[in-house]
Amino acid sequence: MNQKNIISKLTLEEKIAMIHAAGLFRSGAVKRLNIPSLVMSDGPSGVRQEFENDSWTPIDDTTDFVSWLPSNTCLCTTWNPNLAHKFGEVLGNEARGRGKDVSEFGDYFRTQRWNQAPGCDQPNLGKDI
Repeated sequence: MNQKNIISKLTLEEKIAMIHAAGLFRSGAVKRLNIPSLVMSDGPSGVRQEFENDSWTPIDDTTDFVSWLPSNTCLCTTWNPNLAHKFGEVLGNEARGRGKDVSEFGDYFRTQRWNQAPGCDQPNLGKDI
């Protein structure tokens, strides 16, 4: 089923449910069309720990460990694409291992404006990373 077909089958209430939070870091699902809830994560220094669904209370699971990574700003100051790639692999593996569908870890690697800053001596670094 293609995207236009799916969208045409959604009711207004279902569309709103999909874009409205159904809990912390979780979108609404549309069971009628087998559209699952998306589980998201962000975190300035790695994949965020798990929280209760309706509050910022951490789930006190003693096995809830992730790698604590430098912030994206620190990573970017290295100007090292190989290190950035390894950083991304760690984040991706941990997010996937924790059942995350969407991860947002900062704008440095997503924006073309970043590599157009005045004085940037590596204008293609943003594209390469």
